Amino acid sequence: MNSLHHQSFASETIQRHTTSKSENPADAWHLAEMYYRGDVKAHREWEEYYSELQHLTRQHEFVTAMYVQAKLNSRALLEQVFPDFIGVFSNLYATTSLKVLQRCLENKTENVEGLIEECVGRSNSKRWIAEKTGRLRKLIEGWNRQRR
Repeated sequence: MNSLHHQSFASETIQRHTTSKSENPADAWHLAEMYYRGDVKAHREWEEYYSELQHLTRQHEFVTAMYVQAKLNSRALLEQVFPDFIGVFSNLYATTSLKVLQRCLENKTENVEGLIEECVGRSNSKRWIAEKTGRLRKLIEGWNRQRR
């Protein structure tokens, strides 16, 4: 192989990355602070809508994380207060489930079937509503006995 070809081939394919010897977390923190304050600009300038999209994506991630944490916290609390309720509805955070749970916690369980019918409308059958109501009545009886 020609030495000139070899030299150009080697310089294109093998690149050495040198790092500074002062890779210190304090230096990285200082650079991050400078970038946050705006003292240092990014090497690549983006159009404003890219920055806005990046900001919106970060906000979405933050809100989603808070939503997931709230669901986990509420489930943990429900497991302590009324653990048998968790298996009644397939979606614990659906409107029907939450309204029925609210009624159970307020101890206003006289017309649970009417509440379920009102919430689900025509999306579920009468048999499904009757099954959920019967199951809830058994759970509520056991829960009321346990609370006393």
